[in-house]
Amino acid sequence: MPKNEFAARIAALWRRCPSAGGAIVYGGRAHHAELAYLTNFTPKLEAALALIPRAGTPQLLVGGGVNMLPAAKPLTWIDDLRPLRNAGTAVAEWAARQRGDGRPVLIGAWSSAACAAPRAHQSASAARSRTRHPDLAALMRRKSGARNRRHRRAACATLGASP
Repeated sequence: MPKNEFAARIAALWRRCPSAGGAIVYGGRAHHAELAYLTNFTPKLEAALALIPRAGTPQLLVGGGVNMLPAAKPLTWIDDLRPLRNAGTAVAEWAARQRGDGRPVLIGAWSSAACAAPRAHQSASAARSRTRHPDLAALMRRKSGARNRRHRRAACATLGASP
């Protein structure tokens, strides 16, 4: 998908959460739909966090350390990739910079501290807004444009051709 598709998705998120200064999006191996929807990144081995400001450059914190960054780069449109290892500090610093624009929303599997590194979860929880987990399901179900229809038709044709 082209970058402008993700820009449109993020714009729809801001319309849904008008007071949010940004979004902290978590995704792990088992639960990554929201992260993939907004960043195109699907974590394969370890969790990832996207820090998406309302205005400015987003960051993607990738699990697996510095060695995983080159492998992660082609999987997302986000240019600023960092290791997840220092997520607590990165989230706290990022959230502090967003305060003037409104508090960030938390998206993804944040219902349990076990979903992310404890320091990252604590930092993200401290930064959370009144809207803790906006429901992106309605946005994710809505398919727009000819490109999405072509992708759905191709996927259905592939499934139909399989034994």
